[in-house]
Amino acid sequence: SPVCSPTRVCLMTGRYGFRTGWCNMRGRNAGSPRIGADLARDERNFAQLLAPEGYATGFAGKWQLTGDNLKTMGSDMGFAESLIWIYTGYLAKGETYKGGFYPPDGKKSSRYWHPGLARNGIHFETTPEDYGPNLFCDFCLDFMRSHKKEPFLLYYPMALIHRPWVSTPDTPELKGDNSRAHLKANVEYADKIVGRIVNELDTLGIREDTVIMFLGDNGTQDAGKSTPTEWGARVPFIINCPGTVPAGQVSRELSDISDVLPTMLDYAGVEKPADLILDGVSLAPYLRGETDTHRPVIFSCLGQYRILRTKHYLLEQNSADDFGQMFYCGES
Repeated sequence: SPVCSPTRVCLMTGRYGFRTGWCNMRGRNAGSPRIGADLARDERNFAQLLAPEGYATGFAGKWQLTGDNLKTMGSDMGFAESLIWIYTGYLAKGETYKGGFYPPDGKKSSRYWHPGLARNGIHFETTPEDYGPNLFCDFCLDFMRSHKKEPFLLYYPMALIHRPWVSTPDTPELKGDNSRAHLKANVEYADKIVGRIVNELDTLGIREDTVIMFLGDNGTQDAGKSTPTEWGARVPFIINCPGTVPAGQVSRELSDISDVLPTMLDYAGVEKPADLILDGVSLAPYLRGETDTHRPVIFSCLGQYRILRTKHYLLEQNSADDFGQMFYCGES
């Protein structure tokens, strides 16, 4: 989706927004979550499906979904261990916030320097010298070390490179906020964190048995995000597993974010529950070279607007009241 929360619901459930009710951000009228919807109760995500099959489950980073009980927010969704960036609204009545704000005189909890965090549902104090992305990455490394001898699922929706674009530990000389220089520095630091995670898999000797999926959750801010266009919905998608996935290949096959959950189930050897309707299609047969094609059409939505793509045609900004735009995209 062109914005983050409905994208991550689709990612975790393998189901489009018209099934889950998540077609927009929380609190936005058009296509917002249906009244009374509870993501943990009404849907089944990849952690809830894999944990009963013996997978250790961990979560680090952005949440911004349902649940108002911080102590059970992660566990209700199937994650046994978590490090969550919190909003002050997640705190119980009377509980004191122990992080910083951005801007410093504002009301929104910081996700970068002096972040507001909770580990396994417990809010703890951070300092102005603490950098959120480093703490999330450290959590991920510790989780992998602790579970290296058993199957695990680690879900890490990164805070980077969401605004505000501020200095990183590698660029203290950059002043001010939200400049293109800061955007470049934030992308480079996100890449550094991915490198730390991959290097740790090598160190632990489990790289060839671990499938890594790296993808964006919406178009870049100031460049497509929040628009019901391909510009808003098209993101990088990299899958890496030296023991399973051929390296160095670029594919023009169509895939969307709903494919992640069924791909996970396929690699884990877990059967989809018979009563669960999925919109996603497992990529594993394509990645294993068992087929030359993946799927004929992909879909995205934002509020009342829809985006559809085949290899030859693109329909965007389409709704019941507005046909939107149709493009012919060529034969390749």
